[in-house]
Amino acid sequence: MKSWIEVPTDSDFSLANVPFGVCSFPSSSTLSSTTLAPCTPRCCTAIGNHAIDLHLLAEAGLLDNLLMTTESDESRCSEIITNFHPRIVFSQPTLNEFMSCEKHVWVAVRNRIISLFLDSSSSSSSNNNDIQIAIQADNRLQQNS
Repeated sequence: MKSWIEVPTDSDFSLANVPFGVCSFPSSSTLSSTTLAPCTPRCCTAIGNHAIDLHLLAEAGLLDNLLMTTESDESRCSEIITNFHPRIVFSQPTLNEFMSCEKHVWVAVRNRIISLFLDSSSSSSSNNNDIQIAIQADNRLQQNS
C-alpha cells in the first residue's frame, strides 16, 4: 500500500501499520499559523513522519458512517456502525474511550484512515483540504504518555 504522504522506507508507520496515540496539537483555530499555539492533547495516528489529528478528521465528517464488514464462506456483508461517535471519542485527551469500543470499531477506523491516505484515494478536493489540515509534521508535536 502506497500513501500519497511521503513515508520514508525505514518508517515504522506506513499504511500497513496505523498506530493510535495521543499528541499535543496546536489548537485547531491556529493550525495555519506559523507559530505553535498552546498545545491540546488529542487522539492521533501516524503515517511516515507525520501525525494525523483524528479529532480534526472527525470534525470534518471523514470518520462518519464507518462500515463493519463480516465475511462467511458464502458472502460478505457490510453495515454502518451506529453506536460510534467519532467527534466525541476523538476530542478526548486520552485513548480510553476509543479503546473501550469493540474491536470492529478499531478495524473500521483503521480501514477508513487507510482509504483516506491511499495513493489511489478518490477523495474529493474538499476532503483533501480537510485531510491536509489534520496533518502535522512530527517536529511540531509533543508526544504524550
